[in-house]
Amino acid sequence: MTQPNLLELAKQGNPKAIAALMNRQLQPKGITAKAGMKNGCLQIMLESAQVPNQQALVTLIRKAVMSLKAESVKKVKIYGRQTGEEFPAWDQEFDVIAQSVSLATPVVATSVSQPQTETWRYIRTLRGHSSWVKSVAFHPDGQTLASGSQRDGIKIWDIKVGNEIRTIKEPMDQSWVNSVAFSPDGQSLASDTGGFQAIKIWDWRTGNELRTFGALSLGHSNLAKTVAIFSTSVVGHSNTIKSLTFNSDGQTFASGSADETIKIWDIKKGKEIRTLTGHSSGVESVAFDPEGKILASGSHDKTTKVWDWRTGEELCTLRGHGDSVKAVALSPDGETLASGSEDNTIGLWDVRTGREIHTLTGHSDVVFSVAFNADGKTLASGSGDKTIKLWDVKTGKEIRTFKGHSKSVYSVAFSTDGQSLASGSEDQTIMIWRRDSTPPDLPVIPASTSQPRTRNWSCELTLTGHSRGVESVAISPDGQTLASGSNDKTIKVWRLSTGEELHTLVGHSGWFAGVHSVAISPDGQTVASGSMDSTIKLWQLDTGRQIRTFTGHSQLVKSVAISPDGQTLISGSGDRNIKLWQLGTGREISTLKGHSSTINSVAISPDGQTLASCSDDKTIKVWCVDSGKLIHTLTGHSGWVHSVAFSPDGQTLASGGSYEDKTIKLWRLSTGEELFTLTGHSDWVLSVAFSPDGQILASSSKDKTIIVWQLDTGEEICTLTGHSDIVSSVAFSPDGQTLVSGSNDNTIMIWCVSP
Repeated sequence: MTQPNLLELAKQGNPKAIAALMNRQLQPKGITAKAGMKNGCLQIMLESAQVPNQQALVTLIRKAVMSLKAESVKKVKIYGRQTGEEFPAWDQEFDVIAQSVSLATPVVATSVSQPQTETWRYIRTLRGHSSWVKSVAFHPDGQTLASGSQRDGIKIWDIKVGNEIRTIKEPMDQSWVNSVAFSPDGQSLASDTGGFQAIKIWDWRTGNELRTFGALSLGHSNLAKTVAIFSTSVVGHSNTIKSLTFNSDGQTFASGSADETIKIWDIKKGKEIRTLTGHSSGVESVAFDPEGKILASGSHDKTTKVWDWRTGEELCTLRGHGDSVKAVALSPDGETLASGSEDNTIGLWDVRTGREIHTLTGHSDVVFSVAFNADGKTLASGSGDKTIKLWDVKTGKEIRTFKGHSKSVYSVAFSTDGQSLASGSEDQTIMIWRRDSTPPDLPVIPASTSQPRTRNWSCELTLTGHSRGVESVAISPDGQTLASGSNDKTIKVWRLSTGEELHTLVGHSGWFAGVHSVAISPDGQTVASGSMDSTIKLWQLDTGRQIRTFTGHSQLVKSVAISPDGQTLISGSGDRNIKLWQLGTGREISTLKGHSSTINSVAISPDGQTLASCSDDKTIKVWCVDSGKLIHTLTGHSGWVHSVAFSPDGQTLASGGSYEDKTIKLWRLSTGEELFTLTGHSDWVLSVAFSPDGQILASSSKDKTIIVWQLDTGEEICTLTGHSDIVSSVAFSPDGQTLVSGSNDNTIMIWCVSP
């Protein structure tokens, strides 16, 4: 069958032709599609050696099928299953709406046109500010970003590489910036000067000041008065400026202030044109419509106003929020207004009628910022609940939630092409997110195509026997045996399926001899234990016999790991050293130095070539096992780092932080780049573990919980509660169906996937 005939049949709704075209793209990736038709529903079965990636493949097929405009296809139902399995692991259904993408062309090169099917991914975190990031704004080129901070002025960034281009910082402590905005032609940048009530126009490329508007308030210090007297500009606002926005004509801009007014400024003449009054409390946000005819303002008085700024006429007042309106934005077509409020909601309004179209609920704290994407179909919001949400403007439904910031998100902005999203936060960082054009077989995290089959976990067994807290748990490669290390100085060996205690290993001694870490060898024959008595011991797993003791550390041994080939033992200690040992003889091979404080965790990559360590010095270090050379020092956690773990493919490293940030971070090993930050725990993260398929991460915390995360989305799957004290350690079974946790409540809990 020739390509034109095949495509023509597919457009007529022929399921075999549709499947044949799909297979031309999917089979090289190890996925086979079969299709059938029933009552106008195109049914597609996807099979591969691992469970096919649901999110990526549904997006791919949705675009392809809709482009056919086959009148006989009214609905599509997609199933995904592992080859050899009788039943699918997942299924998803959608209605068909015609689009304009050709199935005969490579679908992975096209863009997603339905907001609800958009795939976004985290790109990078920009660091450099020493205080809250209050505002972010994209340059028209989509690659340059400006950010304003509450303490250290403005920074200009190249988001493509993540580099800081320039810092623009005012003298005389005027570096408190609430708002930044690029001019429509991209030649200049506007910013406020915090409590000095002035607006500055900058040549952002050189950092030179071009003009000052509003000068400095006469109501402040003698210094401010002196500067104002000698300024050539007219004194404008009498209180803090909260928001700035350029008109599309590039000739005027507006400012909103805590003095309850909005001012319109002529850039060329350098003077104030008009003052809009009507709000009864401070103005928090201002925004022009794309045509530059109307202006919207949000106020602490709980209202949003729409103005004809040329005449000063107030066109309408929008009421509905129960608290301060912190943000306003107008859609690209100028017909819809979005307002974000301190009542935790977003209002969508019809500008012509003043009617509220939707109230968007989902945030659990103040909505500080709202922004429309270039196509007007998607709205982004940033909140005090530390998240960014994307919303479908037409339906008012939440599309997805981005997590990563550890404190309030004050500002969100889309690039002019709609492909990038930036968020600025109280945590002093900017995060960059991008519409994902990655082919379905190349997800960012992790590099596996399988998906978890269930999100339900339940505690099946609770093991008791230790007389003090359980610090570490490890499962044998065959999934039959569990080892646990405790502050009661013992290691216990258990039958995982029944919870039966098989052996108690006693040998660590001294006043402080708690067992902090256990690791089972790849052959399942031995278990190593690291103790507060500064030693490591190796034990026969089936008999409990002690084989040898490794001595050399001068302080407690916090972590042990065994190489995949079973030849090398790695230990990390309070003496700030990492030691590599020959497991079979007990001989010390080498000592790695570099950390400046206690080493809390060590882990070795699946190929045995790379070693990771983390420390109270707030860093993670990545080492070459053979040479002992330092490859990367990863910084990003704001406090002690307690745990590290490699993904099964060895491409990604996870780390858990302490009381300072309480986060999990994911890192790309090849570059040392931070990929993502997961927030959810309310206290120290003490342990992290990847599932065998690399799709799920489990984390345990001092907050007494375990959180299970979906890594391709960064979403929290579930929180497991049951322990009555700190959860020190977690480990997955080899089949990924069992999760084990050890706690300071002296117990071990065995969690299983529920049907």
